[in-house]
Amino acid sequence: FNLLMGAREVAGAKLRESENRLRLITDNMPVLIAYVDRQLRLRFTNKAYCDWFGFEPDHLLGRRVREFVGGRIFGAIRHHLDAALKGERVIFEHVMHAPATQRMVEVTLVPHRNPQHEVVGVYTLIHDITRQKEVETMLRRLARFDTLTQLPNRHAFEEYLAEAIARSERTQAPLALLFLDLDHFKSINDSHGHEMGDQVLREFARRLSAAVRSTDTAARLAGDEFVAILEGLHDAGEAQAVACKVFAALDLGFE
Repeated sequence: FNLLMGAREVAGAKLRESENRLRLITDNMPVLIAYVDRQLRLRFTNKAYCDWFGFEPDHLLGRRVREFVGGRIFGAIRHHLDAALKGERVIFEHVMHAPATQRMVEVTLVPHRNPQHEVVGVYTLIHDITRQKEVETMLRRLARFDTLTQLPNRHAFEEYLAEAIARSERTQAPLALLFLDLDHFKSINDSHGHEMGDQVLREFARRLSAAVRSTDTAARLAGDEFVAILEGLHDAGEAQAVACKVFAALDLGFE
């Protein structure tokens, strides 16, 4: 009996040591780590949950995932949880709301199997990819928009033009293309410097964008060369009316 009790104490001490080691590791990782059982109740959460949401360490234990994330988000992610409980490793992205902020996160769901290979729960790993998404958005914008005028650049214009031509062929509605450049722009740069020239280009782009219709697309090709795609026209006279409006806006003095 004493030997049995001693063995149990040793086994219990090893288990506690293992649990403490696991807790130490997970609590020092800058990601959300949790364990969810088959009833979709949270059975383990690491310290990051406290840091992100301001909860006490055991606040979420025993609570259902739906109660934690809310009905709307739960409805959006429920099929991912069901897939994980069927034995599938799942990775997806979604917006997670925290006090006074929201984060774009990547969620990894890893099924937990018992010795009989039955799925008895799911490990969840959630890390913040907000900054990564912001950088990706910025890079996509830099690839498609002119940084000086904020208009679409040549690359984006070529895509828009191809799409506009396809729409025109499909709907049989005419389109027009305006090509514009600034007279004597080189003399502006030479006389007043490139910073003044940049101000002229920005104002030119602003006036052009304001003069065309909301269905049209203005873009900067390069230097002082600009274009505007006019879609959904009825006749050439409509294109001429838009062009006259553009020239009227640009004919005003540039102070």
